[in-house]
Parts: sequence; structure tokens; C-alpha cells
Amino acid sequence: MTLSVAVVGAGLAGLISARHLAAAGATVTVFEKSRGLGGRLATRRAEGDLGFDHGAQYVIARSDAFRAVLKELEQAGSVTAWQPRDLAPKAGAADDTWWVGTPGMTALFRPLAEGLDVRRATRVVSVTEGPEDIELGLEEGQSVGPFDRLVLAIPPRQAADLLAGRPETNLLSAVQIAPCWSVMLAFERPLEVAFDVWRSSEAGPLAWVARNASKPGRDPDVDTWVLHGAPDWSTAQLEREPSEVLLELMAAFADLADPQPLPPTRYAAAHRWRYARTVMPLGRLFLDAGRILVGGDWCLGARVEAAYDSGLAMAEAILEQAGLEARS
Repeated sequence: MTLSVAVVGAGLAGLISARHLAAAGATVTVFEKSRGLGGRLATRRAEGDLGFDHGAQYVIARSDAFRAVLKELEQAGSVTAWQPRDLAPKAGAADDTWWVGTPGMTALFRPLAEGLDVRRATRVVSVTEGPEDIELGLEEGQSVGPFDRLVLAIPPRQAADLLAGRPETNLLSAVQIAPCWSVMLAFERPLEVAFDVWRSSEAGPLAWVARNASKPGRDPDVDTWVLHGAPDWSTAQLEREPSEVLLELMAAFADLADPQPLPPTRYAAAHRWRYARTVMPLGRLFLDAGRILVGGDWCLGARVEAAYDSGLAMAEAILEQAGLEARS
């Protein structure tokens, strides 16, 4: 009998889990509440020709396994290395290769979804575990299943809502993920500053500034920028109106660019990421709730590679339970 697995969440953890399970012969169905893939590896499109990587800015690899995945994706044309013209401040610049998706971060892991049954714009609102199987309730009112196993590759608070009443959810409440306000700007003319990337760990509204147009595969003729609010600042400003956050982060950016004034904007918008950067991880590869496994980057830390590690570990645990082996 074929093993049937539902995966909720089509970020990196969910896609890696699904792909590894499918390679072993399992029947896998992926449910993603958004229209796109990749989670915070996101690209916002605007006004036809504008693109902003307003979520995760780049990916680095520390393990040979994840490095091999990125190299495979590079050969597929969805990933390339980004070398900013300059990085400010110089101190603390990473020696690791910065990998970005082309033509946007959304494309980075898109090849991982090829051949999978991915149901986009489909929100799972309930999980019912019976004596022998699991069924999912969808927002539209219908039920799907049965499934033998379930992978929840979503933020811990969302997973806790789906698993309400289970003792395992107590561990999820200890995980802390800071939000992030992101601002997207397109200027009428180039901003003449000496850096493409600026970042800071000090107190203040801004933690990250990047000339999005400096990334490979982006339109260099349109000067686009992405600003990220600092974790503490974003937490304090979480419920403010986007228009207010936009003005405050733009003012901080103007101070950074001084004495060069910011050019007139062609496009300006703010986006709130409620779950952006893990500050207190789970401390294990995934949460084991029997036939239900819960994981994501938040299990191990704030790096994208942590999502890969968690997703792969969940798939391998399910295959071990079922007595299956992944096929290359």
C-alpha cells in the first residue's frame, strides 16, 4: 500500500520534505495558503515591470548537502551568486557566497516543486486524526484525505492553532519569532550612494538596506530598494498602519543617505512579515507528534538552510517509520 502524506506549507521545509518523500514512492499532496511558493523567499511584483525581494534577501550554505542543492539549482538557472558593489559597514561582511533566485527570490526553489501535487491558494483550517488516518479541513468547507502522515511546515503559532489541545503544542509556545516591516521603493532616478547593501545590529529602526536592482537578473535601469526594520523596532511597531511605517523607515533611509537626498519615488509600499526572524528556536530538527511532524527554519534558527535541514529530517523520519528509503 502506498504511503500517503499531506504537507502543509510550500516554503523550503515543506518542498524539501515533499520532494524527498515523493522520491521514495510516497503519494504527496502539498497545501499552500498563498498563490506563490517559497514562503519568505518572496518577490513582490508591481506596476508591471517592478520587482522587489521583500522577504529573505539571500541564502548561504554551510553544509555540503545544502551546497549541492544550490549548485543543482544554479545549473537549472534559478539561482546565481550575488556580489554587491559594496557592503557597509565593512566590518562583519560575510565570507559566504550569497545566493539569490533569478529573476527574483521566488524563483530560487521553484524547481523543487516540479512534479509535485501542489495546491496553491488552499488554506488548511483543521486537522482531524482518527485511529488510522488524518483528514484536513479546508477554508472553503470541504475535507480532504485520508492521509497516513502529515507534515506541518508552517510557523509554530499557526501549527499550534491546528493542533490545539495536544500536549506537544506546549513546546511550540516557547519558540519566539520576531516580525519585520519591509519597505519597497522605486526611484525616478538612481540614488547615488557608495553602497548596494547596508546592515546594522545596533538599536534603531533600520537593520537592512539593499539596492534590489544590484542583484543578478533584475532590471538595472530601474533603481529599486528594499528596507528591513530591525527586529525590536518592528515588534514595537507591529500594529501601526503601513503608511506610517513607510514614512518612518524612509526618513531613516534618508538620514543614512545624507547628504544625498532621496530621489522622487515612482513606487513606495510597506509590507508586514509577522513571522520573520527566529530569536528563540525550538532546539531540535522538528517536533514529533506521532503521525504528525511539525518543522521549519524556526526549529534551528534564522537561516534558510535551517528550513532545509528540518524539512529533510521530517521526511527521513516518516520514511523510517514506514520502512521506506528515498530513491535518488
